[in-house]
Amino acid sequence: MAITTGAAAARQDAPIELLLQATNGVWDIFAASLGDRLGLYRARRKIQPATSLELATPTRLPERYVREWLEQQTVSGILASATRMMPAPFVASASRLRTTRS
Repeated sequence: MAITTGAAAARQDAPIELLLQATNGVWDIFAASLGDRLGLYRARRKIQPATSLELATPTRLPERYVREWLEQQTVSGILASATRMMPAPFVASASRLRTTRS
C-alpha cells in the first residue's frame, strides 16, 4: 500500500473538490430560480426582516418549505442574515430574468 504525501493527496482530491463546488453552484442557481418563480424574493423585499411564516403567508406556501429555502439561501451566502436583504446585484439579476421570461 502506497503512502501519499500531503501535496499528492491534495492533487488527487482537487477534481473532487471542483465537482463539489460546481454541484453547490447548480443548487444555488436552482434555489434562486425557485425563489423567483414562487415570489419569495418579491415577498422578501416587501417584508424586511421576515420570518419563514411571514413569507409563507403572502406566497401561500407551506412554512416548512419557505424555512428550508431561507436556510439554503443563508448558507450559500445569498441572504446574509435574517435581517438583511440579498445584495443588490442579485435583485437586479432576478428582475432581468423576470422581464426576459415574460
